[in-house]
Amino acid sequence: MLEDCQQCENQEKDRMRQLEEEVVRAREVQEAERNERVRVETERRAQGQGEATQRDNDLRAQLEEITNLLHEEAECEQLKALNDERYAEKQERRGKKDSDVDVLKEMVQQLIAQNDAIRNEVVEHRVSLEGKPAEARAFRVIVIDSRRLAQKQHEDILQAVTFTANQQIPFNVQKYLDDFSKALSDEVKMLLAEVGNLREEKLNFRWVLRSATCK
Repeated sequence: MLEDCQQCENQEKDRMRQLEEEVVRAREVQEAERNERVRVETERRAQGQGEATQRDNDLRAQLEEITNLLHEEAECEQLKALNDERYAEKQERRGKKDSDVDVLKEMVQQLIAQNDAIRNEVVEHRVSLEGKPAEARAFRVIVIDSRRLAQKQHEDILQAVTFTANQQIPFNVQKYLDDFSKALSDEVKMLLAEVGNLREEKLNFRWVLRSATCK
């Protein structure tokens, strides 16, 4: 009887120990499951945060790229406006320079035409003055006045084209006008010499004629 009670007590203890072991195992399983859930949740949150950070970085990069594009476009517009303004100014200067050159050419052509007219007039008078000393002297005065007029026109042209010459016209205005004036001066000198020769020849002829008559 006593042995039976002892045996029952031992069985009860074994049963209690088994139950405690099952409880421990159950708690371990529960703790493992809880830890797993925490790990999964932590990873999910970390992944979500990483994805959110990546999306934020991507959005910032896109906004920065758009800002740069807008800035570059604004700079391009400013550069285009500046180039257009410079081109307009260049065209205006070119048009003014062309106008100055046209005025200069017209003045030079007028001077050439006047010189041609003087030359033709000198030739005509030279032919008509043979045997007319008094008229030859008057004509010489006219030639001198014409020379002075040409010199005055030369000076006026130089003064009028000073600005244009300073703008680096493709040809040398000063040298051209100086050469032209020199040529005109030489031609006038030559015509004066011819008039003087005609007068001298007439005087010599009269002297010879008078000498022959006296003999």
